[in-house]
Amino acid sequence: MLILSCSRALRTPNQQTPLQHAIERHLPVVVEVLCQRGVDMNIPGPDGNCPLWQALDSGQEDIAHTLVSSHLNTG
Repeated sequence: MLILSCSRALRTPNQQTPLQHAIERHLPVVVEVLCQRGVDMNIPGPDGNCPLWQALDSGQEDIAHTLVSSHLNTG
């Protein structure tokens, strides 16, 4: 599975991290797996927003909850 072996420096052509891309595509399961794998949740996107704000701005409360819960469990 690509998610489990991707480089943390990996970026999309739009300069998004895998986490930011999963949020943009509304993929809560992918976000959860990335969080479990220890993805850095503090990297701002091309627009300067962190992943949590990206999720909240797009109305994805489920993903925002995953991000907050993962941060509380790891940080």
